[in-house]
Amino acid sequence: MEKLPGIGPRQASRFIWAMIDFAPQEKKKLSELIDSLDQYLARCNECFRVFNVKASQDANFSRLSRFCGFCHTNSKRNRAKIMVVEKDSDLLNIEKSGAYNGLYYVLGGVVDALNEELAVRERIKQLQEYRKPQACEMKFQGACLGLR
Repeated sequence: MEKLPGIGPRQASRFIWAMIDFAPQEKKKLSELIDSLDQYLARCNECFRVFNVKASQDANFSRLSRFCGFCHTNSKRNRAKIMVVEKDSDLLNIEKSGAYNGLYYVLGGVVDALNEELAVRERIKQLQEYRKPQACEMKFQGACLGLR
């Protein structure tokens, strides 16, 4: 439980104590839901946002490609814009506003100047490569950081 963001040892203990009192069928249902996460949710290979696999399969989704609806080639998003955000919840909040129609790139964390082994640094490198082929095809309008 401590691997979950914002959950420390005390909170994790509270969860465990509560779950001990769950009825056996509640425990089984929770276990089945966790086991089935990969059937319903995936992380896009292009922008790294989490998306609903089932909904995307209905829209000609290839399970192997793992592109979300935003990154799919027949998306109506403005491909000349990209917003870099820390996490999926930032992306959802921006989408709720309806003020942005470009692509996103989810870093998955913040850049820590002292920690060189972060996955975030690897995603930044991937972002630099991600834009190169498209820069030849269209005029890139720029990137912006979605900040809290």
